[in-house]
Amino acid sequence: MRRAIRAVLLAPILLWALYCVAAQALLWTPLLRKLINAQGPTVHLEYAFAWSVWPGRVHVRRMRLTSQDRGVQWQLDLDRVTTTLVLWQLPRRLFHATSVEADGLSFALRRRIPRPQLTPEQLEGLPLIARFEAAPVAEEGPDYEIPDWRYSLMSVWLENVIATRVRSIWVDRLRLQGGADVSGAFYLKPVRSVLIAPAEVRGTSLLLTYAGTPVADALRGRFAIWLGPFDPRGATPRKLARTFSVEADGSGSVRGVEFLTRATHVPLHGGAGPLRFALHVRGGRILPGTQVAAEFRDATARDGAFVAVVRSLAVSLTARPGGGQTNLRAEAREASLTARDGTPAARLEAAAAMAEADELDLAEPIARTAWLDVRGGRIDDASAVAAALRLRAARVDSGHGAFALHLAGPPDGLSGWVRASLSDMHIRTENLAIRGDAGLDASVHDLDRNQGANVSGTRLQIDGARLIDAGGEEDTAPGWWARIDFDRAALRLGPGGPLVDADFTARCRDARPIVGLYVRRADLPGVLSGLFAMEGLAVHGSGMLGPGRAALRELAATGKGASIRAIYLAEAGARRGAALFTVGSISIGVGLGDGRSGVHVLGPGDWYASEERQLRTQLPPRASAHARAAPSRARRARANGQVSRGTLSR
Repeated sequence: MRRAIRAVLLAPILLWALYCVAAQALLWTPLLRKLINAQGPTVHLEYAFAWSVWPGRVHVRRMRLTSQDRGVQWQLDLDRVTTTLVLWQLPRRLFHATSVEADGLSFALRRRIPRPQLTPEQLEGLPLIARFEAAPVAEEGPDYEIPDWRYSLMSVWLENVIATRVRSIWVDRLRLQGGADVSGAFYLKPVRSVLIAPAEVRGTSLLLTYAGTPVADALRGRFAIWLGPFDPRGATPRKLARTFSVEADGSGSVRGVEFLTRATHVPLHGGAGPLRFALHVRGGRILPGTQVAAEFRDATARDGAFVAVVRSLAVSLTARPGGGQTNLRAEAREASLTARDGTPAARLEAAAAMAEADELDLAEPIARTAWLDVRGGRIDDASAVAAALRLRAARVDSGHGAFALHLAGPPDGLSGWVRASLSDMHIRTENLAIRGDAGLDASVHDLDRNQGANVSGTRLQIDGARLIDAGGEEDTAPGWWARIDFDRAALRLGPGGPLVDADFTARCRDARPIVGLYVRRADLPGVLSGLFAMEGLAVHGSGMLGPGRAALRELAATGKGASIRAIYLAEAGARRGAALFTVGSISIGVGLGDGRSGVHVLGPGDWYASEERQLRTQLPPRASAHARAAPSRARRARANGQVSRGTLSR
């Protein structure tokens, strides 16, 4: 009996001693690492020291786990970790830890970039991953589909992870640093499946940066993220959004807007302010109860010779309880534009924009309605504003005034109005300058930021004007006026700048600007001096105006026994045009450019017809002012219900 009892007691001790010897042999020698690292860079394990005194319970110091597939590369560093491994699953190519207690954690992940897209800008701010090149070059060629019967890559499954003293979580350019605690679970089957369910971060003094630039600090709260499961083969942002969920509550401080410099290509500074968030997302959908609010104070943008300052910019995202209606709103107050020498250019009291969706889906972020409202705009120096906007169709030397606008409707079809006025303006175009007052009352229909808008119905009004010709001779008869209506007008937006194509009618005091565009008064015979006194002038025509290009397809003007027909094209620094002036029974032709300048008194009608035929082949065709598609009845009702004409005081 004593021998039996002794055998029963010694057997577990011997088995435990045998396990200790075998475990230390496995952990202290390269055996375990070779078993896990056999598949090359798919999964690679390194550590400084490890031991185990109980089956499956392993203690590790300075552990590093790296991995990559065709889409991403990642690295996990742990100072100390105690984990329970399912040892019998290692021969099945599964690194399975049923519990992980870690201290001192750093995690980094970056997406792999195709070689043709590799640029210094693409690599800026990405983390370095051990054992891989500094540039995360994606594999070339078609994806090699590993059949299931040949699949032998090592998988990683970490359950019940609890980590303290989290130093860094770095994903592409976005990095979270500070004293945080992390818990959750992670599963990776290379080229097959990825799951984070969930990863929860709790911290009281966290720093968020983007490409090394601070975004927010003093962050405190809880962040829980679920992602997957998803197949990394062919994963797209839209597919990932469908598997993305988050629960986050907390507060902090926005460090500024400098992190947006990369996206806007404009140097940005300042903008520190408070941040509050309560974010609830399930399967990529914003849930009711979500409230995110941030305020940027004294934000500055510097572009060339100009500085723009916004005293306060408030941005908020709210999902209302009940219907889940989601609003994204931005409101700016006390904005100004000044030259670097301190000369004021423009300012506004307030501007607000909002987009609204019935239920915002991150996979397809489509807003139902939107609106933009600008009030209390003032122009202190029109020449500085024109320089900041890089207007090249005309030179603005001076002027001051006011502006306002209101647009509402579907985001791809905003409608509303724009009002602007200028006093004491001085504008020069070609060989003519105008001093006076001007007012713009623009009607906007179906504005799309990528396509443009229909601005038919816009009116331009000029009063108290004085005309100055190319020689600097100022008109001795001030008080010239005009009322110009754009019956068909299309605004086109593109990389080259805004372009306006329009058919117009006008009533003017006389024809001095039209005649002055082609010839100086001193160059005309005295018998045609009546052209400058065509009172009650009626004009109709068609033209186009854009950066570095102006075209007048046709122009016809009549008044007080005289008439004008004209055509004109200016582009690439050259200009060419022709005009036929008639007073009573006397006609004269005037040409511009390419050796055709001068006055033609012999057969002016035939000469003009010939010039018109040649020049018309070079003129751009009319652009349609209609929307891409007729708006629906509901869309028209929404727009009409939200757009008011408003008033603008000069």
